[in-house]
Amino acid sequence: MKYIIASKTFFATISITLSLAACAEDYPIMWNLHTDLEPSTLCIEIGFGMPGTFRTDTVTLVPSQTEAIRVREGFVYAFHEHPAGMQFYTHPRLTQIVPGEPTEIFVYSVQAEEIGDNYIQIKENSFAVAYFADFYADSSNVTVVSANPLIEFTTELRPAIPIRQLIEALHDSQYAYEITPKKDRNDVVSFLKNYGYIVESRIDGSYHWLERGFP
Repeated sequence: MKYIIASKTFFATISITLSLAACAEDYPIMWNLHTDLEPSTLCIEIGFGMPGTFRTDTVTLVPSQTEAIRVREGFVYAFHEHPAGMQFYTHPRLTQIVPGEPTEIFVYSVQAEEIGDNYIQIKENSFAVAYFADFYADSSNVTVVSANPLIEFTTELRPAIPIRQLIEALHDSQYAYEITPKKDRNDVVSFLKNYGYIVESRIDGSYHWLERGFP
């Protein structure tokens, strides 16, 4: 009798496991790496949860090795963690990923070689289509996009335009525009806010800002 009960329990456990596996959804991954760090040493953890419950699953991804994110049906993105020294970005965003459609994961590191009062020299990245820096000048935000890793603050500002048009207009120069125009500005640079690369998606050719982010 004990054997029969144990067998029933065993098969019930298998049945539940297979049922959960059958309800899981796959999200294929396309890796886009922009870092000097060894990919195999960088583990990214992404948490997914069932809305309205305390049920969560954590998925561990290893760049260039993990081929898909596997999540139970009905679970949605909740959080992610990654090692220090690298940045993490996805296209589409994790809140918008679709089962069966590729999710592009950018793993990158943005390094500044030199920062001055009104310029920054970013470490060159062969995959970048452009470089950018955000400056805070006289209570206004000024973004400068450059074809070269040396980005200098300038008072020659142009209208904000879509990123694809901006890249086409760059050539070998810079393009600067103001996020929040202000009258009677003195163009005094207070500090550098942010900087990084602009890269092209391998999925659809769209452009994406890979930001260093705030300290």
